[in-house]
Amino acid sequence: MNFIFLYLIGRFIALYTSNTRGQSKKIIYIIIYFICSFLIACFVIIICKLNLNKDYIPALGYPYNSPLVIISSIAFFLFFRTLRIRSKLINWLASSALAIYLMHENSVIRDHLYNYISEIGKQTTNGFLLTGYFIILAIEIMVICILIDQIRIFVMSPIERILWKINIEKYINRIVDKIVHMIK
Repeated sequence: MNFIFLYLIGRFIALYTSNTRGQSKKIIYIIIYFICSFLIACFVIIICKLNLNKDYIPALGYPYNSPLVIISSIAFFLFFRTLRIRSKLINWLASSALAIYLMHENSVIRDHLYNYISEIGKQTTNGFLLTGYFIILAIEIMVICILIDQIRIFVMSPIERILWKINIEKYINRIVDKIVHMIK
């Protein structure tokens, strides 16, 4: 739910903020983002250095409803609002970003994925090799999720066009009227 809250903040910013291109605003937004990210990292390091229960890290360090995460997200959204990206590829990839998140964070897939990542981390001692492998794994996950989303779009587009032609509100009002009449 908290990620959806961040997603809605981003959508609000995209719809209702001006698309200013000032260099000073870009710098301010990115500085705010990095300061918040630095503070979050410091918080996690302090928990580790004090040998506190490491379960506090995900619970307190960087949940989606943390004020620092929300502020850094807003600054990040506003920074990208100042950019003018005209790449069809980037915009096409961005259109599937929510689908990628929803698919790979599904509880069934997430558990298998994290177990797989944990096993790979235990088996690989070379940090550079492990980093490269994780980058390739992230790209693979992204490509698979985008393909699934594009199949969904291909299948659902004709259905959505038909549904947009139907006056659903009229049918919903009839159902509500019948329910109200039955209650009386």
